[in-house]
Amino acid sequence: MITFNTGIATLNGDSFASGSEVSAEGDYTLIVTDAMGNVTTIAFTIDKTVPIISGVTDGSIYNTNQSITFNEGTATLNGDPFASGATIFAEGDYTLVVTDEAGNVTTANFTIDRTAPTVTGVVYGVSYNTDRTITFNEGT
Repeated sequence: MITFNTGIATLNGDSFASGSEVSAEGDYTLIVTDAMGNVTTIAFTIDKTVPIISGVTDGSIYNTNQSITFNEGTATLNGDPFASGATIFAEGDYTLVVTDEAGNVTTANFTIDRTAPTVTGVVYGVSYNTDRTITFNEGT
């Protein structure tokens, strides 16, 4: 709700009453003029749309380097500043947080894992004449 104490107002050129609400996304200019001709102009934006991240998806695991972009705002990767278009090379767990100018936030948690599972109990290409207990540290 937008209020002003005196005068008449326009919002983007249309009459505007004190106490009215503006909810649609967009850029606005509010001009309030009092009886003495004093003018207050306020430009503002309503932005409810979260930033869009490309290159990784929340909850995903990758076995390759990932180049990540976002369409607006600023970002941190595991708490450190991160630039759109940068590539992640190191294995590990990551949290990317992108915040736009209006305070909308998009978060993507992802992992880069290029280490193959470890298998024990058998060796590639070997034949056995006994039962084998096979174990592996991750995967299916």
